[in-house]
Amino acid sequence: MDYPSANHIPPSDRSLIEWTHKLASKAVLRPGQGAMLCIELKDRSRDGGQLTPARLTAIWERLGRDFGGELGLGFLGELRGLALANDESAWISIAAAAVEAATAEGMAGHDIGVGVGLARLESRGQSLDDVIRLSAKAAHEACHSGIGLAQWNIAQEVREERASILRRSLRGALGGQVDDLRVIFQPKVNAGTREIVGAEALVRFRCTEVGEISAVELLSIAESCGELERLDRWVLGLAVECQSNFRVQGIEPVPIAVNVRATTAFAPGFTQFLGSLLTTFGVEPHLIEIELREGETVKNIALSERVIASLRDLGVSVALDDFGTRRSTLADLGRLRVTSLKLDRSIVREMMSDPSVRQIAHGMLHLARVLELETVAVGIETEEQAVHLASAGCQVLQGFHFYKPLESEDFVRCLQALGGPAMAG
Repeated sequence: MDYPSANHIPPSDRSLIEWTHKLASKAVLRPGQGAMLCIELKDRSRDGGQLTPARLTAIWERLGRDFGGELGLGFLGELRGLALANDESAWISIAAAAVEAATAEGMAGHDIGVGVGLARLESRGQSLDDVIRLSAKAAHEACHSGIGLAQWNIAQEVREERASILRRSLRGALGGQVDDLRVIFQPKVNAGTREIVGAEALVRFRCTEVGEISAVELLSIAESCGELERLDRWVLGLAVECQSNFRVQGIEPVPIAVNVRATTAFAPGFTQFLGSLLTTFGVEPHLIEIELREGETVKNIALSERVIASLRDLGVSVALDDFGTRRSTLADLGRLRVTSLKLDRSIVREMMSDPSVRQIAHGMLHLARVLELETVAVGIETEEQAVHLASAGCQVLQGFHFYKPLESEDFVRCLQALGGPAMAG
């Protein structure tokens, strides 16, 4: 905990230790009643220097007089003060009073920043240190983001600490310092013969400090720290390298699909990056398929058309993933040079019990046949689903009914046991 170092804080309130002792002696901290408010001040003037010692003293004296009560204020340095409040809405009056005190001393209102952090006096074994620390964190967030008020609690702090560990671990894995990231493979099968005809590369994250992390949380963490594009490229690079390794092991490779965010695929240089990977590892372009989400692709048809065309010119296949969630028009599909459509798992899940969804699925499969596109259905969990889709003309199936995602070594053994892949028909 930071202890006060200011020389311009009112003498009666200088010591945080004394202030906390007063809180304890008067037994004013009752779980479930009231909140700790931390007020943080910031000089927002262009050149700084406006929040002078004299103005700080005037602000804290005003706040102590109006809101300190018999306990006064506690301080965490010269820019942060602490007060107890029975009414949480008091933060509005406190912030207004701070600005009024600053302007009364000749400071422009827009030059003073005030953030108020709130931590409730909960009954989960929180110590006074916990409450002060949480309110100070919240005040810093409120002051520096300009939102006025922020609130923190123990659960939020735990989540943020976990997220911080994961962000650090992810960056380390992407930079090659740790081996927390890996790629696994979920096989795809021919709907008629049930033989393996391809696979989808899926990223997995096992943080050394936290454990196995879900794919959803991984993507959330990557997005929060600006590493989504780097993660996409990492997965793509490892998938291409694995294709090369499979051939070295004497295994006839099957096409591997990699799901890529549109922001990654549409970024300048993506096609050149992929082309360089293929050349470096000696992998034939048709053995890699890029999956783009339908919802992201149809938002900018013109850009999608150019990027997909460049990927196809490279020799790479392109699939429209989550097909059916955004209802692309026939005109959209006519402009996009995709090679396959992947029916969204929600359609597969609901089609056996909902006639209208089943009709939609049949319509999509018919559209794909007209456009001469391969169709892949994902999320197959039952034999009934598999038989129905195959009879409706779906060519490739993927799901737990056939294979769960396999570690690289298990995927290799699976291909070896089957004596090599067959081609989709």
